Amino acid sequence: MKKIFIFVVFFFLFEITWAQTTKSTLGISIGQWQPNQINTESPSSVFSGTADSTPFYSLYLSRHIFGDIEVHILIGYWAHFFDRDIDPFTLRILPIQIGVKQTLIDDSSISPYVIYGGGLLFANTIKGEQIQKSGPGKLTKTGFEIFLLTGIQVDLIGPIGLNLNFGYVVANMPESLGVGVNYSGLRATIGVNYSY
Repeated sequence: MKKIFIFVVFFFLFEITWAQTTKSTLGISIGQWQPNQINTESPSSVFSGTADSTPFYSLYLSRHIFGDIEVHILIGYWAHFFDRDIDPFTLRILPIQIGVKQTLIDDSSISPYVIYGGGLLFANTIKGEQIQKSGPGKLTKTGFEIFLLTGIQVDLIGPIGLNLNFGYVVANMPESLGVGVNYSGLRATIGVNYSY
């Protein structure tokens, strides 16, 4: 986990320091990931996550390549508590995604877009009587995901913007964690970003 964190920090520092020749966008978002395997849980708001879940948190970077195409990199965090009579535990997943973002309307203060790509899921389980929110800890399992999202970018003031994303994630782990190997489902987020 330390290696992943150090790599991400250095990557973003390098990007901010050297991205002088093309447009980049750095942002944070919060939202909800609703895997189909746990869709029997009672619903709750985006900001409190699904029942027994944290919200889906993410930090992302988009960098213009050519035309209306950008490369999109994201690191996220999500956790879910399985309240079982014997051995309750928390499943924690840290996705790292890379994809393509394509803006559908250029030079507008309100711009729809699509993002598609794939990534890795780093996960672990921790035993305990309540959801463990103290960070991902040592992530011992690795899975994969592919995703398709659509969204809207709204320019607010100067380089500051707001975005809304909604889409579907196909997510699988190599072995059963929690309720199985399949954590595919809907993901929706709201975020703020800074373009430079």
